[in-house]
Amino acid sequence: MIGENGSSLLLTPYAKRDFKSHLVPEKVYDGEASMDICSFRLCKIIAGIHGWDENVSYRVPGVIYQKQAAVVFSLKEAEKVMRENWTATFY
Repeated sequence: MIGENGSSLLLTPYAKRDFKSHLVPEKVYDGEASMDICSFRLCKIIAGIHGWDENVSYRVPGVIYQKQAAVVFSLKEAEKVMRENWTATFY
């Protein structure tokens, strides 16, 4: 869910797996790993709201709420990720 003012993105558990869901590795909830969301449609919506360059990657900080199994991302704090700063993440 994207907040009404577009400044935050909330991800919560979803009962079934479909085209709207993202698999969150268990280690993310434990704070042992990070997570990349690769959803072209979601990224296009967020980029449109904030006027972001769709040809650039962004890093968005988030806070994990373990008891609620939810993550809130602060879209206003997004930073461009330049190619030289990219790192591979393997799960």
